[in-house]
Amino acid sequence: MFSAMPVPMRIYAGVPNDLPCPVTVAQGRQWLEAFSETHPLCPVPPAAPSEKREGPAAVELDEAFFRYDKQSPDVVKALTLRAYPGELLAILGGNGTGKSTTMGLISGIHRAYRGKVSVLGTAPQEVSGKIALLPQDPQT
Repeated sequence: MFSAMPVPMRIYAGVPNDLPCPVTVAQGRQWLEAFSETHPLCPVPPAAPSEKREGPAAVELDEAFFRYDKQSPDVVKALTLRAYPGELLAILGGNGTGKSTTMGLISGIHRAYRGKVSVLGTAPQEVSGKIALLPQDPQT
């Protein structure tokens, strides 16, 4: 549950303390400032080189393009992405950069007009019963 929460709440969840859980952004900032006074920041060691993945990707987009209609500009342009079983992948970007549209391609809600999209080695529409997409706004 805390993986989708703001950073102060994730830190709060991972350390023993008896303070109330921050709920608002302001409370989170206050808690994080108080916490950092007694817990100095330490440099993060560099990540080890990632292992070469063997076997097929669980999710693969290869030069995928998508637009909402023929007269509209591309929302997803030449996207190449591979996610392997057990791997955690974050898709980050500002408003209107294609994050939700990319998830729509992966879940089979949208179809790329060019390029390839596969989930578990097949078209997303063929495995749609095995894919769940929970949007930020459930009304969309």
